[in-house]
Amino acid sequence: MIETIEFGKNYHWIILHADFLTNDTTDYQTLGLDEETITYALDRYERAHTEYQTDTNTFTIIYNVLKRTKEENHYETIPITFIAKKQQLFTIYNDDNAYIIDLMKKYLAYNNQISVVKFLFVGLFLISE
Repeated sequence: MIETIEFGKNYHWIILHADFLTNDTTDYQTLGLDEETITYALDRYERAHTEYQTDTNTFTIIYNVLKRTKEENHYETIPITFIAKKQQLFTIYNDDNAYIIDLMKKYLAYNNQISVVKFLFVGLFLISE
């Protein structure tokens, strides 16, 4: 499933469920995303890191978020992926971290006139908070 939300000055937040990318590996190419980044995003055990590709001017953040269900009496973290590219922010999520998407949507509903970079950092702040 792909959902696109327009905000700010012709910016787009493209929200992708990981299951969608797993089932159809060609759609990420039509969005201008490379296979290596998608491989990172689909790996539930990927370590948190950042990457900047100068040739495509693409900034990728794999960030660990809290998984809200306890496993063996403790909480674990799972990765969520943010990709800032030109006037787009891509977010690749799964069922365990979908609550982050809801938080970001609520923020954007009241603060629509922001940039891609500011929205990215607001998302990271919401996760950390």
